[in-house]
Amino acid sequence: MNGAQAKNVYWVVTAGAIDIKDYSIFKGTMVANNEAVSLKIGTTVDGRVLTASGLFETFGITATSPALGINNVIVKNDKAMLFPNPFSSSFNINLKDASETNSSRIHLYNVLGGMVMDKIITRESTTVDINLPSGIYLYEIVSNNGAKQTGKLVSN
Repeated sequence: MNGAQAKNVYWVVTAGAIDIKDYSIFKGTMVANNEAVSLKIGTTVDGRVLTASGLFETFGITATSPALGINNVIVKNDKAMLFPNPFSSSFNINLKDASETNSSRIHLYNVLGGMVMDKIITRESTTVDINLPSGIYLYEIVSNNGAKQTGKLVSN
């Protein structure tokens, strides 16, 4: 926006979730006041995205944060696909380019933030057998090079 820099644009959303669509570019700071934030595939954020207590969800984004006082931090990973979703007693994880990362780790959390699973993934295709109560679960996949992917899974 007219030469705006990440340090001087500030958006506060007080009603309704923030949903940034695929391949959007945002510069500045977004604050979701007790609302959810969802950043879709290919989104680029030059700045900060904050939520006080809502769900924060990303799908293969690139984020740089000049406010950290260190060199830009780049976080990107859209190399994992989890299916079926919803799942009953097992789900599959397909990692693209698994040979590049050697191994990844998946953390699965319930909606209260309690970790219900921590598993190392070393193959391109992995089936996870897990018996969970019906509900929404949040996952985080972290590769050994530090790239992260997060999302949600539904157990039925």
